[in-house]
Amino acid sequence: MKRLIKLLFLFTLVGVVSGGCELLKGVKFDESYYYVFTINPTEAGEYNFDEEVITTDIQQVLDDNNIKEKKLESVVIKEITATIQQGSHITTFDILNSGNITMHGEGMSVVTVAWWPDPVPASVSTVKLDHNTDNLKDHLLSGKLYFAGSGILNAAHGGTSMVRVDVIFELNGKII
Repeated sequence: MKRLIKLLFLFTLVGVVSGGCELLKGVKFDESYYYVFTINPTEAGEYNFDEEVITTDIQQVLDDNNIKEKKLESVVIKEITATIQQGSHITTFDILNSGNITMHGEGMSVVTVAWWPDPVPASVSTVKLDHNTDNLKDHLLSGKLYFAGSGILNAAHGGTSMVRVDVIFELNGKII
């Protein structure tokens, strides 16, 4: 009888442990944000893009995906793209020799997260940017993301142009 009880206990323990692991199932999902910066320099050379602030509403995103903040393991950039908006003075990135995008969460240090390919492709109005693979979890969890950047322009720019930057983050966590 004691042997039967031990076997039942062992099977129950194995069932709980294997079923409990299902509760810690990993999940990946994407979250997209964008911002728009203005280019309007009057001379060639270095140009700094204005800082833009994005409120992430990250707590709602985590709730929608059944992830507690402490179970969020990583946030990395999956893709980042820059597009010249219609109606802008320039129509391609030919004016840009190089550039980068920086980001930081509220109260955190600035990180270079992306840069234009070298050389910048000619005659295009949309460019996929190269990006880092740093874990940006703490930045996203701060609730506000501050984006800025700079570029080296090869010519003066005679008007105002708007560039939209789309960022897709991949979030990895555990469902509890």
